[in-house]
Amino acid sequence: MFNRILVVTAALALPVAVAAQTVTGVAVEPAQIKAGETAQVTVSFEVDGPINCGLRIHFGDGNFVDYKINQQKDVPLVVPRVYANAGEYRIMAEPKTVPPILR
Repeated sequence: MFNRILVVTAALALPVAVAAQTVTGVAVEPAQIKAGETAQVTVSFEVDGPINCGLRIHFGDGNFVDYKINQQKDVPLVVPRVYANAGEYRIMAEPKTVPPILR
């Protein structure tokens, strides 16, 4: 059985004080996988100035992960995802305030 992954893409502004990042696309490869295989979720950005934004990726199976993006190496954001069950999943990226990492 194959997982069918549907991608929902919306251009969402991720505002910051001086600069802005805008989500320009969400892609999943491969578009169909077998349960237990890994798909790559790629979130692309348009960056105007320094990078400093938070992002939440909803994986369509009830799970989500928050990311703090503040380095050029994080653009585009590429995240591996394994789905345990066959089905159709809507993947969405949204702006999210992410607290700084405490050390």
